[in-house]
Amino acid sequence: MFPVRNPGFETYIAAAKQQPEPWRTALTIVVFMALLTAIAAFSPGVATYFTAFSGARPPPQLAVLMLLAVFPVILLAFWASLYLVHHRGIKTLISPTGQILWWPFFKILAAVCIISVLLALPALWRGDIRQQTEIIYWLAWMAPAVLLVFIQSFTEELIFRGYLLQQFATHFKSRWVWWLAPAVIFGLLHYNPATYGENAWLVVITATLFGLILADVTIRSGNLSYAIALHFANNFVLLLVFGTSGQLSALSLFLRNIDLKDPANAQQAFLLTLAIMAIAYLIYLLIMRQRR
Repeated sequence: MFPVRNPGFETYIAAAKQQPEPWRTALTIVVFMALLTAIAAFSPGVATYFTAFSGARPPPQLAVLMLLAVFPVILLAFWASLYLVHHRGIKTLISPTGQILWWPFFKILAAVCIISVLLALPALWRGDIRQQTEIIYWLAWMAPAVLLVFIQSFTEELIFRGYLLQQFATHFKSRWVWWLAPAVIFGLLHYNPATYGENAWLVVITATLFGLILADVTIRSGNLSYAIALHFANNFVLLLVFGTSGQLSALSLFLRNIDLKDPANAQQAFLLTLAIMAIAYLIYLLIMRQRR
C-alpha cells in the first residue's frame, strides 16, 4: 500500500545520487531562502509602484494575477539556487529524460475537471454555488491566469516532490523521511490563521495528505509529470472554476458560498477537495496496475 523504492524511482533520483552530500541540500535551501527574502522585500514596492502608475486600484482579477506573478520569480530563484550549488538544471527534477509527459497530463486534467463538476452538481442544484461572472469575461482572463496557475503548480512540485523528495531519498533510507517529510513541510506552509481561522490546522492536514498523494504518484511512476498534472488540476478547479470567497476567488467562474473560518462549512469544503484528489489518485492506481 505504501510507496516503496523501485527501479523507476531509483532512476528518477539518479541525478541527486551523484551529489549525495547533505551540505549541498542545506546550502541550496539557505541560498533559496535568502533569495526569497530579497524577493519578499522587493515585491511590495513593485505592487505599490504598479498601482501608483496605473492611477487607480487594479480590478480584483488583476490583483490575483499580480499575486500569482511572483511564482515565475520564485521559479527563477529556485533554478538559480539549484544551479549554483548542484550545477544541475530543473529538468533533472522532472524525469530521467527531462520531459513532461503531456498526454497523461491532459488526461489527468480532464479527469479531475469531470470529477469536480460531478461532485459540484448537488451544490449547483441547491444554489450553494453561483455563477460569479459571464463566461466571455471569464475567458478573457484565462490565458494569463492558466499560465500563472501552471507555473505556481509546476514550481511547488519542483521544490517539494522534485528536489526535496530526491534529496531526502538520497540522504535517508526510511520512507517515513523521504515520503513524509516533504509532504509535512508542504502542509505547514499552508498554515494561515488570518484566512482560515480555527480551521488553519485542517488546511495543513488536507495539504499534507495531498502532498503524500503527490509524492506517492511520483515515487510509483519515477516521473514528476503526474504530480504536476494533479496539482495543476486541483489549483485550476479551486482558483479558476469553483472558487471560494476570500481565497483568491476573483478569477473563478463560479463561487461557493462557504465561510472558510466556519468549522462546519470549511470541513465540508476541504473534504470535498480531498475526495476529488483521492478519486483521481485511485483512478491512477488502477491504470498503473493494469499496465503491469
